Amino acid sequence: MRADAKNLDFALVKDAVQQNDFLRFIQITDTETPLYGPWIDNVRNYAKQQRASLIMHTGDICYEPGMLFHAKQVNSELMGRPTYYTVGNHDLVKGEYGEKLFEDLFGPTYYSFDAGPAHFV
Repeated sequence: MRADAKNLDFALVKDAVQQNDFLRFIQITDTETPLYGPWIDNVRNYAKQQRASLIMHTGDICYEPGMLFHAKQVNSELMGRPTYYTVGNHDLVKGEYGEKLFEDLFGPTYYSFDAGPAHFV
């Protein structure tokens, strides 16, 4: 935790993820682009086709331009299902600034949540 770390308080919202015996989710990583391209529509359409409950981005959104772009274009509302982010090494650009930017855009750099029968940490 950073030396200037603060508590992050936020409301908890129950997701629309069904409490089934199974969970389908889409995992993406290393998208590393600040450009809108067919990949976003492909992920959205594939998640819908597969009836995925959520999308998990596991890091390397890539530096400030990529993080700003993803926050605007690859989010729960536009992807049509809960979309979660974890921080990657290329997201911690410029030391503490990268961690602060990530938190400002996506929330805490570490967290946990329940989805269906699974608990993600």
